[in-house]
Amino acid sequence: MSKPGASGHVAARPTRTIRVLLAESCDVVRTGMRVILNREPDITVVRDVADSADLLLAAQEFRPDICMVDRDLDGADVLPLIRKLSTALPDRRPHIIITARRGSDDLAAEALRLGVRGYLIKNIPPADLLDAIRATAAGHITLAPAVANQLAACWAGRTSSTGPTGGGDTAPSVPSAPVPTVGTAMKGLDIHLTQRQREVLELVADGLSNAEIAARLFVTEATVKSHLTAVLRRLDLRDRTQLAIYAHRGRISRSPEPA
Repeated sequence: MSKPGASGHVAARPTRTIRVLLAESCDVVRTGMRVILNREPDITVVRDVADSADLLLAAQEFRPDICMVDRDLDGADVLPLIRKLSTALPDRRPHIIITARRGSDDLAAEALRLGVRGYLIKNIPPADLLDAIRATAAGHITLAPAVANQLAACWAGRTSSTGPTGGGDTAPSVPSAPVPTVGTAMKGLDIHLTQRQREVLELVADGLSNAEIAARLFVTEATVKSHLTAVLRRLDLRDRTQLAIYAHRGRISRSPEPA
């Protein structure tokens, strides 16, 4: 059974409250995020701080489920802070989500290697922010589409075949792994879609119109359009054609997020 949250989107009924610690250097952003999160019945902000020293102290005091950390907190490299935060609570490490001003960031891959569970852009729509926090609390990795695409491209680019060399010599035949597609590269880095959103995506890929999808799923056309809008935004695609191509290429993971 699900119910609308205060934000107006449909969320799964919470089994327990998700405790969030906010660390954001910008007062306006920090205040806005706190207000958005505290409106939800299953999320509470236990503390919000503006610098790394207060973050470490608050994490030890409140032992949150999730720490949302500004990528530019204190204007320094956030990676040493992530290491300190992880070791400060060895018995109960919080899930860490980094929030950044832009999606193209070489730091994202290293952050994930350190155990960060999310990398989001600060202009994320409130509904997507709430979905990301719930997904992270459930154990998923949540990435902004631009970050996910960059990681997939980097991963794919690291694998190449060995071919003939110059001067008439041929390099020894060394078996190499196939260059992964975006789909295989993104396994484990779930781009979260609900079961219903995946059903709509599959039917779009099959060439059905909105009216046909509505009839197939026993919903209104307005509901279908709403799902399509959410999927396009989540996958960072422009239109229905791109969506169909994306689905045919298998660029989404197979395990859905609970509706």
